[in-house]
Amino acid sequence: MLTHRVVIFAVRMDHVSLTVRDVDKSVEFYSKGLGLKLLRISVLNPSPGTVYKDAYLYSDSFLLEIITAESSAIQPQSPETWQKTMRGSIALLT
Repeated sequence: MLTHRVVIFAVRMDHVSLTVRDVDKSVEFYSKGLGLKLLRISVLNPSPGTVYKDAYLYSDSFLLEIITAESSAIQPQSPETWQKTMRGSIALLT
């Protein structure tokens, strides 16, 4: 007698992560536009002067994590960067 074994693997995705420029605007879009519910918003400080925002939204079977993109994170400025920024601002005002 010939017997066959069938193996079934059940795979479930835990969550999806997106990097965005503005976490607050993205939370508003996904909650109002897609009906996701806000679970929490956190502020992360991986190094002195660097600030990332992190939010989790969910539905019945889906979890979405939204993280500030590295290029959009608030990072400490060196004196040289601050001086260049100020020169640009002054030039724009005159």
